[in-house]
Amino acid sequence: MNVLKNFFGIAVALLMFACGSSHAFEGSYRGVSGKVGIYTMSTMTIKKNSDGSTYTVAFKGEESLTYDDAKAQKGKIQISDKGFVFDIQFDGKKAIVDPTDGKAVFEKVSK
Repeated sequence: MNVLKNFFGIAVALLMFACGSSHAFEGSYRGVSGKVGIYTMSTMTIKKNSDGSTYTVAFKGEESLTYDDAKAQKGKIQISDKGFVFDIQFDGKKAIVDPTDGKAVFEKVSK
């Protein structure tokens, strides 16, 4: 039974890795242009939480904003802030916050 559990755990880990798991999201980003809400932000940091399913996204600039329960969905991160929902979409090293409105662009600088 333990062998089956170990095999299943390894298979799930490999599947997550093969599907481009969220590891690509994590890291530090520098602000290139635009605003997050009404604030110009100079940095964004994304870290996976210990629960393994949510992220902490922190913005720093004119103000500091932190979202502790952002969720990865279909290659993007979705943030819900008191009923207002916005996405961070990733394209290589570029991250676009609220891409439908073209709000803010960040560039990844480290893992």
